[in-house]
Amino acid sequence: MAINKGGEALIREWKGVIVEGVLGTGISDPPRGLSLTAITACNVASAEGGARILAIDLPSGLNHVTGEAPGECIRATWTLNLHMLKEGQLEETAVPYVGELWSAETALGFNTFGDDLTPKFVAFYKDGPIQRVW
Repeated sequence: MAINKGGEALIREWKGVIVEGVLGTGISDPPRGLSLTAITACNVASAEGGARILAIDLPSGLNHVTGEAPGECIRATWTLNLHMLKEGQLEETAVPYVGELWSAETALGFNTFGDDLTPKFVAFYKDGPIQRVW
């Protein structure tokens, strides 16, 4: 859903599942502008309206290395990690933002990280392509 006139209100009133992917990895500054508006609206929908949030790869606003949020950050019900777990997802400071952490197997993980990590990937995903981390 686009954030435009009325879009923020629609998000705030949503009662279902919000699939969130506002920002990617690599942030170090607080979200601002439309990103901040979208993150805030999602969090309000969750806290006040009962919506649940599925963050794709990493909750928007969370630093993937430190696990800290330099500003407003999505407070996900679930996070579906892609490729490889990010160090910041596993930090104690990230728990209120990440929610339940799940990881999905992708070819990128196997192809990018090569033979050194392939046995670890195979072992982790032995029971299926999506695994619960916590």
